[in-house]
Amino acid sequence: MKKLILLLSVLFVVSCSKETIKYTLTTSIIPANSGTINPNGGTVDEGQQVSITAAPTAEFVFDKWTGAASGSNETVSVIMDSDKSVTANFIKKKYALTTTVEGEGTVTEKVIKAGAATDYNSGTIVELTAVPSGEWLFVEWKGDVTGLENPTQITIDKAKSVTAVFVKKQYPLTLVIEGEGTVTEKIIKSGLATDYNSGTIIELTAVPEDGWEFRDWYIHNDVRETDNPLEITIDKEKLITAIFSNQDLKDNLQERLNSGQETPIEIYNSDNSLLGELYGLFYQGGLISYLDTNNGIGFVVETKNDSSEKYSWGCEGTFISKASETAIFTGINNTLEIINSECSSSNDLITAVKYCYNLSLNGYDDWYLPSKDELDMVFNNVHLNLYGNFENSWYWSSSDGESNGDAAWVQSFKNDGNGFQATYDIGIKHFKNEVRAIRYFGTGYNFTGGGFASNITNTSAMLYTQGLNDCFRKDVIEKGFWVSKNEIPSKSNSQIYIDNTSGCNVIDLKADNLDSDTTYYFSFYAINQFGTFTSEIKSFTTLE
Repeated sequence: MKKLILLLSVLFVVSCSKETIKYTLTTSIIPANSGTINPNGGTVDEGQQVSITAAPTAEFVFDKWTGAASGSNETVSVIMDSDKSVTANFIKKKYALTTTVEGEGTVTEKVIKAGAATDYNSGTIVELTAVPSGEWLFVEWKGDVTGLENPTQITIDKAKSVTAVFVKKQYPLTLVIEGEGTVTEKIIKSGLATDYNSGTIIELTAVPEDGWEFRDWYIHNDVRETDNPLEITIDKEKLITAIFSNQDLKDNLQERLNSGQETPIEIYNSDNSLLGELYGLFYQGGLISYLDTNNGIGFVVETKNDSSEKYSWGCEGTFISKASETAIFTGINNTLEIINSECSSSNDLITAVKYCYNLSLNGYDDWYLPSKDELDMVFNNVHLNLYGNFENSWYWSSSDGESNGDAAWVQSFKNDGNGFQATYDIGIKHFKNEVRAIRYFGTGYNFTGGGFASNITNTSAMLYTQGLNDCFRKDVIEKGFWVSKNEIPSKSNSQIYIDNTSGCNVIDLKADNLDSDTTYYFSFYAINQFGTFTSEIKSFTTLE
């Protein structure tokens, strides 16, 4: 019995001295600061079941457990039969960004600052750019973004919706009237919004007043149209002029010119507003193209009722420096220089210059090829006013263009521009273009001064003048000096000193058989079929 008690005592002591086994629970969070875990780890007795709960912070949601635990429930149980590690995984909240469009255009999205995970996570900053389609304009943002700023930025912190508003471009249509009449407007096809939006088609009808006639439309991108009514598409800002001509006035002016009792300058002097009305009217063989209102000199352009043969300029590869003048009233010089050059006389080819120089039309044979600026006057004063029956083509001038002799000046008479003057490169003189001749009216002469006297004796003097810049004109019948004691020398009171052989620029003549110690007056004169014309009067006194 004593042995049994002793054995039980030993077993009891051994049993009470054995330690309890414990295990460590380790917890972690991915990503950092995205949530909490409760309990947050620690030492747990062996065999104990631990309930662990994951709680996300703001803008995160719980995703799953990894490590010693698994599953997507926020609370999970772990039996501690060894050291264990569990990880709570959280993810960023995601929100929808919805963009819509009013009108026609697109919205592009650009991530400026991404959230902690992928794009459009909570906290993502997105840049929105409104891109209008052609003929549309961005006007504003609506919804969770407002205002006019483009691009604009939006922070994704909840589901958001943004609308980009586009409107159809609108253009003003400005109508101007020249003359007397009205213009009615009729919308043929409207744009997608209101009238005169881009794409609207307008029918314009010009209605002249009594005694007036509709002439043409001038669309201010330098296009002329004669259709009436006119349909026009509003695709940009447009200014349109309806031009009416006073046909009764035109007819009256033409009758005044036909009567031979008034010249263009006399008509102009009677009413300065008539200058534009004179252009395009028939006078002395052609259509009035230019009038110098200071002296009455002008020129007319050849009339043609149908298309004509085209001509090359000629003189390919030869630069005629004296034929490179471009100013008004230099076409005659250019023409004569070209005619008298070797390149012109070396072949029988009919060129633009030869055509004009040989032209005999409406009783006149003093025609020339216009200079560059003269051709421009023909374009602006005649062609743009719809006179002259010009071709929709290029026209030659008499102005040589390039030092290598390859190009001369041409001008476009096409109705899609305001005339284009340009020298071209290789071989332009070989090209065949349209030609219109001009002739001068009025004095037709450019006196540069009355000259001076030198080598004066008691019976004679040498007289000089800067003569006529165009003294080689075919219509010059006679030229020379008048010398008289009368303060106004004339054919009737002067000794006539005729000089048809001297050079073009400086005319020098000896006036002899004069009285001594006497004051004489002299002037240069030139005679053509239109009359006799004189230069400024100068004087000298003979010696005693």
